[in-house]
Amino acid sequence: ALDEAEAHARAQAEVQAAILPPDHVERGDPELLLAIIEGVRGHREAALAHCQTALTLWEPKLPAGDRRLSRARSEAAAHLLALARFDEAAAIYRRVIDDGDPANVAAARIGLAELALRHGHPAEALAELQALDALLDTAPEALGGNALARALLLALTRRRLGQSTQAEVKALAAARASTPITQAQLDAWLEELAVSHRERSVLGL
Repeated sequence: ALDEAEAHARAQAEVQAAILPPDHVERGDPELLLAIIEGVRGHREAALAHCQTALTLWEPKLPAGDRRLSRARSEAAAHLLALARFDEAAAIYRRVIDDGDPANVAAARIGLAELALRHGHPAEALAELQALDALLDTAPEALGGNALARALLLALTRRRLGQSTQAEVKALAAARASTPITQAQLDAWLEELAVSHRERSVLGL
């Protein structure tokens, strides 16, 4: 499916290159799709490059708060986070929050919570997750495919703050069961978060 999506995006880009000016906003659409595809494959540098191309096309022309612009920023920030370019990721996540699109704001809150945990600041992570939950009270659909990320980060945050995690562990198990993620992908993520063997045991991971 990824190969088919990539072929479609590249074909779209070729057609656009033949008929549209180099700076036409529609040329950003296949770039964002290619960024998402490369991100799923774990090719972070390539994904980030496609995001940057889309943003170069969109930022001068699209209005502030445009959902495509916010989505490209959110995607770029996720890849910067994965590449350990933390300051750049945080700055872009804050721009995404300012953009105000609920789904992308939710992703940004999760990204900032992960950043806080990686830097050893669980209280800051909890504040971001509480802001996320406040958003979800009014826009529950904004969580999208981030249920596992929210559940994992909340359970880990509570654990590192010395708080009870029983409810969070149950929610984490449910989110993991309903999320398509391989054990290798999960292990890599836990390593990035410096999750100890003891924490893995307590959290059922």
